[in-house]
This record gives sequence, C-alpha cells and structure tokens, in this order.
Amino acid sequence: MTFTGVGALAATGGTHKMVAIFDPVAGAHYMLNPDKKVAYKMTLPANAGTADKAQKFQQKMQARQQQEEASGALKVESLGTQMVNGVNAEGTRTTHTIAAGAIGNDKPIQVVSERWYSPDLQTVVQSSRTDPRFGTTTLSLTNIQKAEPAATLFAVPADYTVQAGGPGHGHHRGPGAPAAPTPPAS
Repeated sequence: MTFTGVGALAATGGTHKMVAIFDPVAGAHYMLNPDKKVAYKMTLPANAGTADKAQKFQQKMQARQQQEEASGALKVESLGTQMVNGVNAEGTRTTHTIAAGAIGNDKPIQVVSERWYSPDLQTVVQSSRTDPRFGTTTLSLTNIQKAEPAATLFAVPADYTVQAGGPGHGHHRGPGAPAAPTPPAS
C-alpha cells in the first residue's frame, strides 16, 4: 500500500509504503515497514462463533435492504456479466436516495454504487461510489494473476526485525497479543 498526502504526509507531500501479510494458518497478521525494515506482528483473534456472527450480520443487512427497497429509498439492479480487468465479473448497481430534508438537504441526493464481483476469484475486482457530497471513489484490482503465488510473498523477509503489536502503537495490538518489547536503556 502506498499512502500519499495522508496525515502528517499531507504537509510534506511525501509518501509512505506499508506491506500487509495475512497468515490465517499461523493466526498472524504482519504490517511491514520497508523504510525501517520492521515487521509488526499482530495475533489474529480466534474464529469462535465468527461464522454465526457473520450469518446474523448478513441477515440483518438483507432485512434492512428489503425495508429500504420497499420504501423506494434503495434501488438495486443487475448489470449483467462482463470482463473486468481480465476476469469475468457480475455487476450490480445500487442507487440510494436520501430524501429532501433528511440531512438538511433541499433536494433528494442520489448515491450510486457499482460493484463488479468475480465468482472465480471470490472477490470484488472493481467498485465505484459516486456521492455528490464527497465525489467519486473507484477501487480496482489490477494486474490479476491466477497462478499460484510464490510462498515468499507470505513470509517476512529475513532482513526484517519482527516486533509484536502495531507500528509504534502497543495499544493497537490484537486481543491476547503481547506488548511490543521496550528498547533497552542506553
């Protein structure tokens, strides 16, 4: 991930790179800082009850969507299937209308989202959201390669130092993760 003009970087016009590695088998998530050659290891929480919670959340979201569709505030339409970034994807357009006066607006506001999902990859390959209040945001998965990735992509490089917890924020570590070690006094 490359961050440009975010937070303190906005004033300097600089960029910052981070690399994320998710290892569900080992139950770990790493955030790598290439500039400092440091890998921050965070322990993933156990999956106890996760499937049940996800199913309940999905049901709640479907019920809410049905209520909004019935009221006319939400319209969902299929865009069919097409090639997106070299893979077959199914498209959906969702138009959410915020009624006049609902948030202090004089006229209705339409927020339009498009989502292109690849059943083969089981992921969204492109999405966009157009909101007159905030502009348009587009996310796109590019350079898609279906070949088995190299195992080295999922391992912390040998020349990195591994530290427990998040980058400089011991209080952001996962549940049960040990605190980052305190540097020795000089």
